[in-house]
Amino acid sequence: MKGFTSSCHPELVSGSSKIGFTLIELLVVVLIIGILSAVALPQYTAAVEKSRAAEAVAMFRQVAVAQRAYRLANDTYTRSVDGLDISLKHGGNFGYGVNNWQSQYFQFFLEGGTRPSEGLFGKAYLLKVDGKYSIAPRFYAIYMTLDINGNLRLWCTGNYTPNYGFGDWKGFNASAEASDLCKKISGNQNGLMLETQL
Repeated sequence: MKGFTSSCHPELVSGSSKIGFTLIELLVVVLIIGILSAVALPQYTAAVEKSRAAEAVAMFRQVAVAQRAYRLANDTYTRSVDGLDISLKHGGNFGYGVNNWQSQYFQFFLEGGTRPSEGLFGKAYLLKVDGKYSIAPRFYAIYMTLDINGNLRLWCTGNYTPNYGFGDWKGFNASAEASDLCKKISGNQNGLMLETQL
């Protein structure tokens, strides 16, 4: 065929087509994705747990305000959440008395406060999706103290056992037990999340 010129690309005509990526290029992309994931995942985890912990902070604050109102009327705090003028979702007796209740992510407990000279102590720890205790390596608890003058303090701590008991709740120092995750959640080296006068 005289006078015919091919409109094809020369590299396709010569058979040396270069379509796709080389192995080195793919390895570089995988390496970059791995580095970005390693940097982003801890920050993502901390952000998720911070949003979950905000639920516990809001719940404890609501309970503390109701406890202050109860103390003004009765001269003591109460362990019984049923005795407070609030409505707690999933609240009530879960087999260990009316001093505990559940939220979407946490199991809450109250202790103390039954004498005029005694403050109130609270603890909230993570639940699994199925409603059981969290045993993930990221587990932590939120502790509350409400003294007789209405000073409310909330801490994030990584040193706790997920059970119904408090142990030595009067001598517990949450600020000495802040894990790295708690420091990220609270934004403080000692894990303190909230300190206010009610």
